[in-house]
Amino acid sequence: MKNTDFQISNYTLLTLLASNRSLTDEVLNAAMEAICQGWTEESRRCGILCLITLAQQRDGEFIPDSVLQSLVSLKYALL
Repeated sequence: MKNTDFQISNYTLLTLLASNRSLTDEVLNAAMEAICQGWTEESRRCGILCLITLAQQRDGEFIPDSVLQSLVSLKYALL
């Protein structure tokens, strides 16, 4: 069973760490992949907001393929 509040708290923590530039691209990539693998319907919107922040902090040009595939495969609108 997944705890949505715990997931969202972790997204917040990752966002804070990334915005302080204390994470390397390798860590950011791993975090982005973990977010996509573990989000639920309830936490997906906050997860996407976290992904945006993590992607902005990376030095690399491309996001991991698995993250892109997760975003492209979303079958509903984010409202």
